[in-house]
Amino acid sequence: LFLFLCTNISQTPWGVGITLSLFVTGYFQMCHANLSGHNSKDEVGFEVSLSKAIMNIGGLFGASLAGLIVFSGDSSILLVIAFLGTMCSTIGLSITLPRVRQSGEDDMTTSIHVAPLLETFCKDLPMTIGTFAEAFWESFSSLLMPAYLILAGIGTTMIGVIFGVQGIVVAMAIPLVGKLIHNGKGQEFQCAALLGSSSLILLLMPLNAAVLLISHVFRVMSKFFYHSGLESRWYGDKSFTQIFVRELNLTLARIVSIPLACRLCFEHPLLFLVVGIIVALLLWPIGKWAISSRPQMHS
Repeated sequence: LFLFLCTNISQTPWGVGITLSLFVTGYFQMCHANLSGHNSKDEVGFEVSLSKAIMNIGGLFGASLAGLIVFSGDSSILLVIAFLGTMCSTIGLSITLPRVRQSGEDDMTTSIHVAPLLETFCKDLPMTIGTFAEAFWESFSSLLMPAYLILAGIGTTMIGVIFGVQGIVVAMAIPLVGKLIHNGKGQEFQCAALLGSSSLILLLMPLNAAVLLISHVFRVMSKFFYHSGLESRWYGDKSFTQIFVRELNLTLARIVSIPLACRLCFEHPLLFLVVGIIVALLLWPIGKWAISSRPQMHS
């Protein structure tokens, strides 16, 4: 925010992208470290679900504040509020970071382990493939979906309203998602596949407000089920290195999936939906395979 206020870096897409990548990445890593280091293992499914719901609601408030700033002509008061919110969040994350635990040290409730990077990257192929599937599904269900809807003739206001309900939907799904993850049978991945594929099949119908809303609710639920189910297993080992490897896997997968989804979205919209449906259906077997290599949740 300071750079945006005092320089012209916000005038170019490259400047905005580089700035956000440098600074937002740190927030995500600190947040992941907190969630991994402070989870109780026995209730990690519920805790991860709750944390994601809070992040969605916080994101909705942040987006609303950003919208007010834009429409108010960069109001100084709103910019100060945004800056103070960012600063308080940074301080809060910093003071709650878990203690780093080196190899050989005793496990602690609020500690996080650091392991060799290459060893961690190569040791768990099923979870790596599962994370790649998450990135591909995100590209089709979330990142490119607003562009698809605009090309389909849906107004930006309608899209904004529809996407604004996701915080409420995620909050309502917390008990169910936590219970399925806690059972350790992988049923959350089955739900993710069925809801995700259904959401895109609905978009093959004539589009109206009801169809768009139901489709979006299904997509949000699908992402939430799959993301929470997979991430709970990543967090279970309390390893900061595994969190880093997960983010690296997501980035590598997005390098492939986003250009593919972009081309399909803008040049072959029908094929965009078809490929998205196939990706959604694959979430079930890939998710089940991914967690087969992980310790079962306590029942």
